[in-house]
Amino acid sequence: MYEPNRQYLMEPIRKLWYRFDRFFEAETERALSHDEIFSLACHQFAAIECTYLGGGAYFLIFNSLIFRIPLGIKMSFVRPLFFLEEVYNRLPWKYCFPSFIAQWQRK
Repeated sequence: MYEPNRQYLMEPIRKLWYRFDRFFEAETERALSHDEIFSLACHQFAAIECTYLGGGAYFLIFNSLIFRIPLGIKMSFVRPLFFLEEVYNRLPWKYCFPSFIAQWQRK
């Protein structure tokens, strides 16, 4: 499962963005909380791993369409952003990250 993290510090900005950006339908778009989902499903699933991630490369490379970054200039900052992303993703707090990847298995 790869989802936006509702516990991200900048979640209010994401909600505002969704409301005004034509690529989103604010009524149907919603970030998720891994903790909340797992508490609902823990009787049927066991969590294997949950990783929170997303820094500059997540926004400027992975989500370049949302930020309207032209493909041609994207390549000029790929290497430094990937390096910074690797360092940033080592932070221990889930509140710093806009997304998470969770792996579960059926009990």
